[in-house]
Amino acid sequence: MEKSEIAELAMQEALSAQAAGDFSKAADLLADIVVAQPFNGIARLHLGIIYQDSLDDPFAAIGEFNAYLRLRPDAEKVNLVEERIKLCKETIGKTYASLASDVDYDSIVKDLKKKIAELEKLVSEKTGQIQLIEAECDSLKVEKERLSADLNRKIKLLDNVLAGDEAAKPDPLVLSDYSPPTNTGTSTNTGTSTDKYWEHQVVRGDTLTSLAQKLLGDAARVRELRDINKDKLGPRDTLIEGTVILIPRELPANP
Repeated sequence: MEKSEIAELAMQEALSAQAAGDFSKAADLLADIVVAQPFNGIARLHLGIIYQDSLDDPFAAIGEFNAYLRLRPDAEKVNLVEERIKLCKETIGKTYASLASDVDYDSIVKDLKKKIAELEKLVSEKTGQIQLIEAECDSLKVEKERLSADLNRKIKLLDNVLAGDEAAKPDPLVLSDYSPPTNTGTSTNTGTSTDKYWEHQVVRGDTLTSLAQKLLGDAARVRELRDINKDKLGPRDTLIEGTVILIPRELPANP
């Protein structure tokens, strides 16, 4: 069977489907014919009419009508086809006009302005929070620098004192920063079962060396005091004001 015969049979089937009201089937058959025979103007014309009148697709209808006009510019139905194209365009225009009229632009603009105002408020709040955090960070940075400088000063002071530079010591080797409230220095009997030690409460000005000399009569016994009280000493074997330390009973001295 020739292609033309096949196309003719398909055309008859499409027209029968159109007459029976099965417009989707008719459109599919005509579309197949157009694919097989792109220059079949009659198939394109009928397909355009179905798109316009039955399937409510003015865009597709215009495409088929324009193809028909290109294929048959001198056909008797040119005016009819051009009129159909005009009607399709009017339908499209009315559809878009209807859609546009259904849009409440004032409400949309109002909602957008409201959302913008909310966003601006949120940005303002977050900006304020960020500024507070930055200010707090600056304050902490200053405090850190102050504490660091103070710590370095004390470390240098302790190094000088431990090195024997008494002239560099502005204050006795007691870290009052670590101490509980100041008490007067006292030395009392511990009452321990061995009776090897008695107690002394550190006061400002006490050092292991000064206590070894004062209470034991020999500054060289500073290491002995350090070993006995190593769990009570501050950084670099410093005495902490208010702490109670143990003093050997050997060679006792009046506190």
